[in-house]
Amino acid sequence: MIGKRRLAFIGGGHITEILLHNLVGRQVVSPASVIVSDPLAERRRHLTEEFAVETTADNAAAAASGDLIFINLRPEVVASVIPELVHARLNRNQVVISLAAGIPLSRYAALGPEQPLVRALPNPPSRIGQGVAALALTSQVNEEQRAVVAALFASLGEVVEVDEAALNLVTALSSPAATYLFFEALIDAGVRGGLPRKIATAVAAQTITGSLAMWRERNVSPADLIAEAATPAGISVETLFVLEQHAFKGAIMEAIARGAERAAVLGKA
Repeated sequence: MIGKRRLAFIGGGHITEILLHNLVGRQVVSPASVIVSDPLAERRRHLTEEFAVETTADNAAAAASGDLIFINLRPEVVASVIPELVHARLNRNQVVISLAAGIPLSRYAALGPEQPLVRALPNPPSRIGQGVAALALTSQVNEEQRAVVAALFASLGEVVEVDEAALNLVTALSSPAATYLFFEALIDAGVRGGLPRKIATAVAAQTITGSLAMWRERNVSPADLIAEAATPAGISVETLFVLEQHAFKGAIMEAIARGAERAAVLGKA
């Protein structure tokens, strides 16, 4: 699927390293087919030593040589790099994949109306191949290019295609922060009740893991599983009642909505 396509990364930061860890580390692509551009010599040296990929400080040269060009930059840096991409004189056979958080594809308009563009947002669990990557593609991305991009991101976990307008919401929804906080709360509840932290952690972790495994196995809605677990006048019913008193579900929904709003603000800044 990937074939002999060359991958160019503009920016050698954290997300680039996650992608290289999955793509090169798992032999999805050859190190010889990858070039990374970064202004920091120390960062370039690290990536060369870790993944045996070619590196450069020349963004335009890296972009010009790539079939798939990943823009992994802080949002505030993107505008200064776009002229370098214009200088590279990209064509329709080259796909620009923006990983810059909050930056809409319209920011790349200077590359021309025929340039295939993808906006991608992998989340932190992608590092271990258990993440989710949301993709928004322009109509200039042909079916072959679409399949190649999807295959690359499949090495990170789940791949979903959405309209670009939904990406900020996916960004907030796919953050593991709220999940980690819930995990921590379960552990602390066990400790508060008298369990050693090690045992509370083991119980909470397996409960979360097992609950999701059952959901996948049964292929029913979470509401159905909650109804099964919540026997009348039982422990789970009492737990759910207290959570409802504190608007647990509403708080989660509001938190995700606020996160999406923040992503939109960062994109406009």
